Amino acid sequence: MIKINKHTQEILERKGYEGISDYIYQTTEDAGTDENIGWELFYILGETELFDGYISILEDYSCIG
Repeated sequence: MIKINKHTQEILERKGYEGISDYIYQTTEDAGTDENIGWELFYILGETELFDGYISILEDYSCIG
């Protein structure tokens, strides 16, 4: 199980996600990208980029991937 801080969990819940796994799954599904790519991006970028850099790179990757 991936540990994220309480503030991030609250943001995810306000956005309608059950947790980090649901968020990664949904965002990669929306981008038409393999879920493993989402997890790799999360591990590389870290929790602080979850709602900014992660999304930007995921969208860029889905356009070229």
